[in-house]
Amino acid sequence: MVRSSEKIKERDTDNTEGKAAGTKSYKIHIVQDDESLSVIAREFYGNPALWKHIYKANQHKISDPNDIHAGQELIIPELKK
Repeated sequence: MVRSSEKIKERDTDNTEGKAAGTKSYKIHIVQDDESLSVIAREFYGNPALWKHIYKANQHKISDPNDIHAGQELIIPELKK
């Protein structure tokens, strides 16, 4: 299994295409086997209920939030504090 630090890439963004709406920075997460958006939200935000932020940032890639696949690159937006 790949460790969390090995499966993400950090990217700083400005007003470029693909940027998560309203964010200045985000991470890219490579989906692993048996992960769901809520599992990923728990890993990055500490709260699985925040999965909708990940879904919203990736609607151009995900048509059904219950149907993500290993190997997909997902934008993980930085949440405002």
